[in-house]
Amino acid sequence: MKLLKGTLLIAGTTIGGGMLALPILTAQLGLVPTLFLLFLCWFVMMATGLILLEVTLWYPDQTNLLTLSKRTLGLGGEIFTLILYLFLFYSLMTAYIAGVGDLFGTFLPFSAPFLKTLALIVLFPVLWGGAALVGRVNSWLMLLLFATYLVFVVLGFPLIDLSHFERSDWSKFAYALPITFTAFSYQGTLPSVIQYLDRDRSKVRIAVVLGTLIPLVVYIFWQIVVIGNVPFHGPQGLEEALQKGSSAIGPITHWIKWPFLESVGWLFGFSALVTSYLGVALGLSDFIADGFRGRGYTLAKPWILILALIPPFLINLTYPGLFLKALDLAGGIGCALLLGLLPIAMAVRGKGPLSFSRYLVIPLALFLLTEVAIELFKIF
Repeated sequence: MKLLKGTLLIAGTTIGGGMLALPILTAQLGLVPTLFLLFLCWFVMMATGLILLEVTLWYPDQTNLLTLSKRTLGLGGEIFTLILYLFLFYSLMTAYIAGVGDLFGTFLPFSAPFLKTLALIVLFPVLWGGAALVGRVNSWLMLLLFATYLVFVVLGFPLIDLSHFERSDWSKFAYALPITFTAFSYQGTLPSVIQYLDRDRSKVRIAVVLGTLIPLVVYIFWQIVVIGNVPFHGPQGLEEALQKGSSAIGPITHWIKWPFLESVGWLFGFSALVTSYLGVALGLSDFIADGFRGRGYTLAKPWILILALIPPFLINLTYPGLFLKALDLAGGIGCALLLGLLPIAMAVRGKGPLSFSRYLVIPLALFLLTEVAIELFKIF
């Protein structure tokens, strides 16, 4: 039973807001290149999780990512990890609060700044309640997420237009890579799973493999349904959604004609975004608290939440329309460096035993370095 719960914890962490953006940012590729991309990112992120497991088991008294990087890479590694962690989590929270604000805008005729403020006000009490309340809320939202997801799959499959799958453009592969990385992010939860499964290497390996396979299957069916029902060009098409920087909910609910589908789509998007937002916000709050505590300072909960929530909120007010852009940036640089290259660097530079050859990580490292280089080229 503990193995099952550990597996579902990884799967639940992985599936989230990135799922709403996947069909939009991969639409330019077409279905076949997208499926290849999903398998590739799944394998890379699964492998780096297994590498992080090895490094964590070197230190029986510690699983904190910041401390692990200091012990294996020195003070420079610790500072690098701190900067990357804050960058990644602030980017993700910026995307999620923008997405929740957009969802509120579908039925509330108010300005974007007001809607994003409302989203923050609604979610703040849950975070104030701490891990116990976040856990209960997340459990119900995950049930809602899977229920509404199944509605789309059941209704959408009979309506699929096979001609939509003929599109294939491998030249856009690098463009869709960052968001796919983001959609397979779970490593921040891995230290908790390792402790929960009593640091049993074989059990954690099973949890990582199965816990990442579940999202892969979910994403594949989601991509097939969205691409198969929504045309790429034209009004309410995937290209238009890409230009607007919106999620896949609007287009898919437009093309699948069902009386209550818009409401189902709203609940689907809301549950996906809020589960991601709460998990990321809670993790960032704990990270900030631990960082200050490790240096002899104790911050009150209001200050911790202010440091965690206000910066991405202010970024949203300053630069609107950031849902897809923030997810793209988080995946292209944050996930690739922090969740991909950092575990590899710790495994190579560390002096502990590994259950595999250190040379096996070289292809993974080269791939991730290429991804970071491509994203930096796109930016600059």
